[in-house]
Amino acid sequence: MYFIFSKAEVQSSAEPFQFSVVLKFLRRRPSLDQIRSSIQNRWGLKAIPVIGQLRNPRNVLIRLVMEEDFISVMARGNSELLGVPYRIFHWSPDFIEEEDSPWVPFWLSLPGLPPNFFQESILRSIGDGIGKFLKRDNATACVTRPEAARICVEVNVAGSLRKSFWLGALHGETSHFQEIFYESVPSYCCSCRKQGHTEERCNRNRVSTRKKEGQGGGGQNNSGKELVEDLALVTMKVQQLVSEIAAKPQVERSLDGSNQENELEQAGELEIVLPIHSPNRSPAKWSDMEDDNDSDSGSEALHSSTISGPRSILRMIDESLEFELGSMARDGDFLTSGRLEPGESGRAGLEGDQDEELNELAAKMFNLDPDMHVPLK
Repeated sequence: MYFIFSKAEVQSSAEPFQFSVVLKFLRRRPSLDQIRSSIQNRWGLKAIPVIGQLRNPRNVLIRLVMEEDFISVMARGNSELLGVPYRIFHWSPDFIEEEDSPWVPFWLSLPGLPPNFFQESILRSIGDGIGKFLKRDNATACVTRPEAARICVEVNVAGSLRKSFWLGALHGETSHFQEIFYESVPSYCCSCRKQGHTEERCNRNRVSTRKKEGQGGGGQNNSGKELVEDLALVTMKVQQLVSEIAAKPQVERSLDGSNQENELEQAGELEIVLPIHSPNRSPAKWSDMEDDNDSDSGSEALHSSTISGPRSILRMIDESLEFELGSMARDGDFLTSGRLEPGESGRAGLEGDQDEELNELAAKMFNLDPDMHVPLK
């Protein structure tokens, strides 16, 4: 079933909407109450418009009553309302909501136009030759800026824009060559019929081109090979990055001496056992000299002593002797040597002995019995 209406009937039904405009918001629009309040306070209309939502929630139809209000609203061009940008279009019976009309209102200037041509009737004739004349600005109407006339025209941006025209006969002696300067001309795509981009940068046009190349056979294979190569390159770079990250902690572990300690211990270089005469302690290796609070420092000392030679080992024995003598003062642990005098052992057990006194006592003990075994912590 279908219905056919004559052209006259369609035009007659559209007369109440001849001054209607459509605002297409680029993102979520304000509520209809907010739009009504903002238009009433900011647009300065002489009559209250009727505002309603179209099928698309972002599109709003504004039905104006007076032609003066319609021209004033169209002259505002693409703008914003309550911080939300919109595009404005003149509604007509052939208006399609899913597309953007190529007819866009914007301002243009005519520099060097003789001031006697600033009359509205002459500017309307010029504007209708370029597009659809809407209005002239106040400076042009009052001729306060005679260097250029400025008018608002609704132009079809889907085609080429006129750059100049002649006033009078072509190349006549009294004729005037006039240039046109457009202000803020929006780009328009004839492929998807949308504003904001050109046909060369249209995503729909790119997809159709790729499909045609794929149907040809060569383009699809080439694009597939390029995609595989790109993925392989990315995979290789990721693997290299993961390998570098995994190798970095291993290098750090080798620097702190723990791995080197295990290797040296397996090689037999750490099997140096010192007998301890204390009944509460068992024979210990050099690797057991680590302090409970700082295990890394003990392993570093062990590694350095193994490499540097006897001088470093003697120094460690001296430090261990000082540590042992100080610990005997705390827990009453004494070296089992028959040549240690009671007074000297009592002196070693006193609390608060200084480091210098301990060193002197250690030297005297070594003089008494050089072959004495030294217990280590």
